Amino acid sequence: SNGAGAVTFAVSGGGILQLDHSQSFAGTVAGFGTPDFLDRRGIAFTSSTTLAFTESPINTSGTLTASDGTHTANIVLLGQYTTAQFTKQSDGAGGTLVGDPPVDTAMTDPQTTGLVNPHHT
Repeated sequence: SNGAGAVTFAVSGGGILQLDHSQSFAGTVAGFGTPDFLDRRGIAFTSSTTLAFTESPINTSGTLTASDGTHTANIVLLGQYTTAQFTKQSDGAGGTLVGDPPVDTAMTDPQTTGLVNPHHT
């Protein structure tokens, strides 16, 4: 996808927004979350690839910046995020695949109980 249009992910749809020219994408993205991915084809995945998210002053959107040290691309995401929640990995085609993993509720929800194998005598 290129251009300046708006892109909305379906809730729990598991979509991938492939941006072949991510440096020139000027649109906004809504509904981004697990299990969605942003495929930043113009940003090489290397050990120096970085991600940063800057929330807007009114906390309704922000800018996700990806850089490989040479190329930089910004995408406006509607919603509230933090830099630490994004993951990056190779897309298998020379670009960077960005994900937003879920919060591990087992670690944060005191009501969550694990499955226990029953003991047989």
